[in-house]
Amino acid sequence: MKKRMIALTLILALAVAGLVGCTNTPAADTTDPSANAGTQGSSSAGNPTAGKTLSIALSENLVTLDPLDANNAPGYQPRNMCFDMLVESDHEGNYTPCLAESWTFSEDGTEITFSLRKDVKWHDGTDFTSADVVCTFQRLIDDPNLNIASIYWSLLTGVEASDDYTVTIQLSEPYAPVMNSLSVTAIIQKAQWEAEGESAFNNQNFVGTGPWIFDEWIDGQYVHVTKNENYWGDFDSYYDDVYLRFVLEASTAIAGHLNGDVQAYIASSGIAADNLGLYEGSEDTIEMVNINTGTVQYFGFQCGDGSVFQDKNVRLAFAHAIDRQSIADYVFGGQASITDSFAVESVIGYTEDAVHYDYDPELAQEYLSKSSYNGEPVVLVSNTGTQKSQESLLAVSDMLQAVGFNSSVEVVETATLTDLRATGDYDVFLVATMQENGEPYKYFNMRVLNDAHHSDFVDEELNAKILASNSEMDADARRELLEECVVLWSEDLVHFPLVRLSSTYAITYGVEGIELYQDGLFNFKYVTHE
Repeated sequence: MKKRMIALTLILALAVAGLVGCTNTPAADTTDPSANAGTQGSSSAGNPTAGKTLSIALSENLVTLDPLDANNAPGYQPRNMCFDMLVESDHEGNYTPCLAESWTFSEDGTEITFSLRKDVKWHDGTDFTSADVVCTFQRLIDDPNLNIASIYWSLLTGVEASDDYTVTIQLSEPYAPVMNSLSVTAIIQKAQWEAEGESAFNNQNFVGTGPWIFDEWIDGQYVHVTKNENYWGDFDSYYDDVYLRFVLEASTAIAGHLNGDVQAYIASSGIAADNLGLYEGSEDTIEMVNINTGTVQYFGFQCGDGSVFQDKNVRLAFAHAIDRQSIADYVFGGQASITDSFAVESVIGYTEDAVHYDYDPELAQEYLSKSSYNGEPVVLVSNTGTQKSQESLLAVSDMLQAVGFNSSVEVVETATLTDLRATGDYDVFLVATMQENGEPYKYFNMRVLNDAHHSDFVDEELNAKILASNSEMDADARRELLEECVVLWSEDLVHFPLVRLSSTYAITYGVEGIELYQDGLFNFKYVTHE
């Protein structure tokens, strides 16, 4: 089996059945094809015989089956399991061959030519060829509103095949993060797309090349996939069936796990610390896996004309006034830690030279006293979707008031905060960010270079280095540029990290191959049993 980032060797517990009483999910009955499936054999001395069906509880609903329009963690799973990409990522900035055996860049970096595998079959038994790759990338060009197109392929200008197993994509300019883009772009079948278009996904009858074959999606309940017995790769799962179950209520998911209805609970951002105690007593059958993720909550300051945070001394006072360790320990129950940057160890550009701001109330008062701040109201705003936002902001507000700030707290709906950031109508906001596949391109370009959140702060030196990193195709040189960007970013103090989150997931012993990444994403493509 392919080497996975995190090997989870765990023992599978009981039979797979439909979850009863799930929020927004009807109780399972005999019409549910997964009910009572995969029942384990008799057990002695804690050594059960695992069933051939696996159920995994997820904390969000699926939105779409279209692999080129997926936009949330559950949506990525059918894509990852049923389709293949040209390359695969370890989510730390490294890439390995998948449908492409090898690739070369043109001298100016605007063309990438791929040599494709010749032994790949679609689920319907037909051959995979360069025509399928051309179809996929042409669709991205034709429909720039697709999530994958708009986020990852704005510089894509063309694609052409020179033979059945050689294909070239063209870019308008060199694009250093292109490998990341390739690793999230599922290749779709030309014949089916031309015959059925989007209805192939809407009617749930699409084919892929991956190790799992799609069966059905019951909205709000589950996705069911079956093993591809003729998968071209060197992976052969123990399981015949996998059910991805959408369980929005944490206590329901945990109850289902404890009684054997599911064998893993993979909540987006991890299981909340308040719910971990529900697993007490299950240590012999369930492994609690903790990942120190790259999800970082950070403050963004409004630095435009008339804003108190235009004065860097005010930003410095803010940073030194906050006891971040106490927030990590008490607000997050130890499920968080302090970081000096959004670029953690798994991110290209990580450096220990980022500026560290100690908790020092006296120094905070000193900075505030020599600043232009004169008691103006400062509103700390976050949204309901940011973990522990209200608790964190209330604690921070108390700390700020202790050094002389006139602060208050407001927690709003996600859409409302999006509007505030889009117009710059805020004093300070708190949100979370993570760098997919260890790639900081989106963060630096959207949030800093393009100032998407209208902080009205400009660092010309930092912007120049970000632009240079976008087109620097030498990996070592680009990493060095991004490290310099991270240092400048931390010195500017327009964004200030509050905490780095840890995520805990629960997996029954014996289940292997669930990939849990530092960037907060996960992957079930190579799931099997020990």
